[in-house]
Amino acid sequence: MKKYSPILIVLAIVAGMSACKSSSKDTIELKFNLPKGVKYEYSLNTEVKMKQNIANQEMNMKNSIGFSYLYEVVNDSADWKTVSATITKISMDMDAMGRTMHFDTDTPMDTTDPMAVMGKIFGAMKGSQFSFTLNEKGEIGNVRGIKEMQEKMLAGLPNAEQVMEGMKSSFDEESIKENIGQAFAAYPGKPVRTGETWTKSTVQKTQGINVKSDNTYTLESVNGDDVVIKLVSKLSSDSSAVVNGANVSMSGTSDGKMHYDLKTGMTTDGDMNMKMDMKVKAGGQEVPMTMDMKMKIKGKKI
Repeated sequence: MKKYSPILIVLAIVAGMSACKSSSKDTIELKFNLPKGVKYEYSLNTEVKMKQNIANQEMNMKNSIGFSYLYEVVNDSADWKTVSATITKISMDMDAMGRTMHFDTDTPMDTTDPMAVMGKIFGAMKGSQFSFTLNEKGEIGNVRGIKEMQEKMLAGLPNAEQVMEGMKSSFDEESIKENIGQAFAAYPGKPVRTGETWTKSTVQKTQGINVKSDNTYTLESVNGDDVVIKLVSKLSSDSSAVVNGANVSMSGTSDGKMHYDLKTGMTTDGDMNMKMDMKVKAGGQEVPMTMDMKMKIKGKKI
């Protein structure tokens, strides 16, 4: 029988302990951890293509919209951080039925432009602030400052009350809370390893319609502080949703990859693709619609 020296046995035990230790390092804990006083610039650009068929006539529409925010943690408690969000830029391009419109908060608008009212609203949003509380799991607590933003946006408009009523379904504290929650929903709430998956369901209000997302996340890779998460979602809406007197139903899928900074838990880069099928029923007529959406996300600490 072959004999092993005590030194070799000790080395084998040490090697085994080292292997166990390195295995434990394979897990990461991704969570919201932006330090107090640190500012983070975040931008979201979305391109939407829609097709609808009315009386056998196809109609196409193409929109793109961009938002830029500046986030800063202004208060930090044991469980919750208060994040101040400042809107720094908004841009929009629309192409529908042969008409094109453009708006950018960095470029003054001609008051006779068809988008003058929208330009005034968006222009007032630039520099506006709201705040929300957030814990390390990505759960949203209170949202404050939305009513003040609404008043600033609508100040001086001749039909302010009518516009305000139309905004309530898509730009109130609850809808903003849902949208922010979607942005921070990827945190697993536990240590995870490469290849591991976890699931979450979220609800997001879109034009007054509650759209449910059944999300499956997968930790694809970790390279230093760069964490890559793959996301696949199944989307659906309540079949009884009503918008402007029409019954609207939606279903679809979404997929993409997101990069996160392990130290802060903030998004640094990401691409998402969404495909939706919609049906609009009104006056005994059903109008089928399809929507393709591409989203690009960029973020950096400044």
